[in-house]
Amino acid sequence: RRVSFDDVELMQYTGLKDMREKEIYEGDILFEILGEEYFKVIFENGSYRAENEEYSLDLSEYAHLCEIVGNIYQNPKLLEENNN
Repeated sequence: RRVSFDDVELMQYTGLKDMREKEIYEGDILFEILGEEYFKVIFENGSYRAENEEYSLDLSEYAHLCEIVGNIYQNPKLLEENNN
């Protein structure tokens, strides 16, 4: 099957790594260990952010406290289940 470019979602590398040294991409879902909260990685106003319904944090300050647990394309329910 031939795939159209319109069917592909590109994930931009943030230049940061999580607590396990895995590269973090825009659209990843992170689990932050101190507050035990889930965040999605977004690009907003010129910087990468870790965002959930309550907070928008500068990813460069929190990446080392987070672990990648999925992404919004393959695991969209992960955020829904944990933000209710």
